Amino acid sequence: MLIFGKACGGSRKKGQPRRDLDLKILSQRYRFTDPELILYKQRFERIARGLGFTIEDFRENMGLLGMKSTRLIADRIFAVMNKSKSGIVTLEEYLSYTNILMNGTKPEKAHQSFKLIKNAGEGNITYSEFSSWIINVWKMYNTLTGIEVSATQEDIRYYFDLLDLKKDNEIDLEEYTESMGKNENLFEWFDFVNKRITDKINPPNVDQKRLENMSYKESIENIENDIKDCLGIINGLDIEKPDISKMRAYSQSGINFPLRKGSTFSNYSSQKYEINDNSTSETDINIGNAKVPKILLSECSDEENDENEKKLEKLKEKLVNLLEKLKIFKESDLSSTHSRVKEEELALSSIEMKNVHRKDSAIHWGDHDWNLVLNMMLGIQKAVKASAVNLDPTADVTKEEFKEKSKHNLLPGKENQNRKVYKFRDYAPMIFERIRRFYGISASEYTKSLGVEKIMQSLMVNEFSSLEGQCSSGKSGSFFYFSDDGKYILKTLKREEYLFLRKILPDYYFHVMKNPHTLITRFFGFHKLIVSVGHMLYFVVMGNVFKSGHELQEVFDLKGSTYGRSTNPNADKSVARKDLDFLQLNKKIIIGKDRKRLLIQQIERDSELMVSLNIIDYSLLLGIHEIQNNSEIINKLANHSDFIPFVERDNGGIISSDGKTLYFMGIIDILTHYGSKKKVEHMLKAALHDKNAVSCAPPGFYAQRFITFLDSLIE
Repeated sequence: MLIFGKACGGSRKKGQPRRDLDLKILSQRYRFTDPELILYKQRFERIARGLGFTIEDFRENMGLLGMKSTRLIADRIFAVMNKSKSGIVTLEEYLSYTNILMNGTKPEKAHQSFKLIKNAGEGNITYSEFSSWIINVWKMYNTLTGIEVSATQEDIRYYFDLLDLKKDNEIDLEEYTESMGKNENLFEWFDFVNKRITDKINPPNVDQKRLENMSYKESIENIENDIKDCLGIINGLDIEKPDISKMRAYSQSGINFPLRKGSTFSNYSSQKYEINDNSTSETDINIGNAKVPKILLSECSDEENDENEKKLEKLKEKLVNLLEKLKIFKESDLSSTHSRVKEEELALSSIEMKNVHRKDSAIHWGDHDWNLVLNMMLGIQKAVKASAVNLDPTADVTKEEFKEKSKHNLLPGKENQNRKVYKFRDYAPMIFERIRRFYGISASEYTKSLGVEKIMQSLMVNEFSSLEGQCSSGKSGSFFYFSDDGKYILKTLKREEYLFLRKILPDYYFHVMKNPHTLITRFFGFHKLIVSVGHMLYFVVMGNVFKSGHELQEVFDLKGSTYGRSTNPNADKSVARKDLDFLQLNKKIIIGKDRKRLLIQQIERDSELMVSLNIIDYSLLLGIHEIQNNSEIINKLANHSDFIPFVERDNGGIISSDGKTLYFMGIIDILTHYGSKKKVEHMLKAALHDKNAVSCAPPGFYAQRFITFLDSLIE
């Protein structure tokens, strides 16, 4: 039987905590499995000295959140943990607190969160205590991030009143628990900060603000007039009485006008609406219920194309605004934003989502990587805020933007002279800000997923919600950190990968701009963290192919090669299977002839980029979700005004022709250069094995084999 601390020896004096804690007893007491208990004991020992840890030990372990000006939450967590008030948190006290964080019920979490505001005191929360808590948390946040935005008394009163259900100017535990259970997002206090910063960076559209103040009838009339303008651009004439019902159906059908001349996917819409080229007019073609001049969708002279491009840009801008307005007023009884939000929440609640955060891999205090993760998140937050403010989206991209490197100091003030100082470098910040905006990712949304306030909020509501760490099972040995919401992955790079990405960045950027439907990994940030002299961590922020959160029954990593491309059948199902495994299962990716053509064309374009940059070793990451209920799949085009790649339009994936399967896919691992080392590797492996089967191959051959293999799997 495993005994904690047995090897330490020595007798226990009266009043001292037991050191020989029985694993079986603890597992029953704290709802932990044996491996989890061992893991948490190890985390405890990283903080503790001997029998327990003091508040100074805990502050030191909390890193950025344990500094003199930022230690409010850390100190209060310590006070709540230390039930004995001895000044030393024992293993049992630590496990008791952690048990609620990891396994607690909502009432248990609420009780522990309630104690943080009371600072482990007794009685109810008064308005004065609540206000002091919020103000100090915001001061802590502002000190950490360098942001000068704080809560107003109106903001604080609003939140207090939401919690004060009895309206007696006090919040008791019952009220707090009930409020927390009703609204899990109630405690995202930093959203006020983010909203104000975002409003400064991206002021709300004048039409949008005017729309909020209009009556329902006036808003509809305004939309009608805008539709007339669009029809005027399309048909070159004024229409007195457009059919609004038809246009509404048209606007929600998913039709995308050409994003640029020659775009393969410019006319892709959805399975419901196909382009009909059998119209009687030689100048018009039918799309759904509307006629569009054929000249807009075909090749013509350069002068005509330039003029048409201007028309299309104007039309695109208007239609995007219209789609947003129609989304609000699409139902006759939806006359308020509140109703619309409620509808969206109900729609999302019908989707069976998998919790992307595994509690055994979530990084939190007590881990080696805790402070590293905090610095990464704080660096990202500072870099994104700066680039969002400084970018002029109307200006053309310049060569200098690809070479730019901005510096950010992460530890504020002289109080931190004795701490390990991390330095953060942000590469090509304007380029990645352009990419994020291209895919409709706002600064506030991005930092909400990756910013340090995510951790602060989670600690206040007794959740461990930071990043999830996972070491790569591949040859690179890279380390991956997954954002709590599953949208983004932080991947560490080797120095040669870092140098290669800097070199190919212009080619990558322009490929993405010309091919918005690209399957290639989407990089949203490129950074370096200087931990100490000579110790540097390079990493990128990528979009997660599996961000939808659907449970995946199978995952495959497909390269098109067969030598050594199989996985141990006894491996965990989360481990990606390979080419031979897919072939042995006799599987096909069934999406239909038309969508197959579009998909293969995009894979060919992406592969052309790889060949031009001498890249090999990339693969198609494929996730398969078996649909249990048709109601869980919502086509995003119906309610979305932002651009969405066609392979992500069905809840982040592409649905099979028979409606039984959802596929998630993306081309990953694109930073392996076919240089001298790879050439030698290919020569040696080709001499020993079938040269057509080994993974390492010249870029041209690799690409053609990759395309041919995928073409054979897709139907």
